[in-house]
Amino acid sequence: MSCDANLPYTVKLDPGMNSGGTFIPRRMRRTGGGVTLIYNLFRDTARTEVWGDGTGGTFAKAGSGTVIPTVHTVYGRTPGQQAVPAGTYQDTVTVLVEW
Repeated sequence: MSCDANLPYTVKLDPGMNSGGTFIPRRMRRTGGGVTLIYNLFRDTARTEVWGDGTGGTFAKAGSGTVIPTVHTVYGRTPGQQAVPAGTYQDTVTVLVEW
């Protein structure tokens, strides 16, 4: 993203469509079935800061605009050994940028 120089902004992620409004954990739903797979999205490489809206133990990401595009990387993790059938799992997470 890019915006005016020095313009403060905040990037927030919503809980996603399948987690019942909670960030921890987020859930992906299996295509064609009601089975879910636990996962989460993080703003740091260590995957310790759940990227959300700053509530409920989550973190938003604040910054200051530059005229050069800035990349905001989202890191994901799905815990292993979840007893779910093979298939395609997905979720939709909305990104909100406030300035």
